[in-house]
Amino acid sequence: MYTELHSIKNTMASWNSEVERKIESLQVTVAKLQIKVERTGEPRDPDEDKAFGSEFSRRNIEEGEKTEEHRVHSREP
Repeated sequence: MYTELHSIKNTMASWNSEVERKIESLQVTVAKLQIKVERTGEPRDPDEDKAFGSEFSRRNIEEGEKTEEHRVHSREP
């Protein structure tokens, strides 16, 4: 019985350290996102979003929204 409890304790300890690493990673990500949010009031660098293809452009997103609205309204009786 003692061996089982010791095994459970070790397992929980390893899970705890893994969870702590994930929490730290999330905290770093949140901090980076907060910086980006704070910068939204600043003029944007046009090269910043070059990693995104044209399918993510504002125009294409808006066209997709219009298409979706049309589909929804055309289904109404």
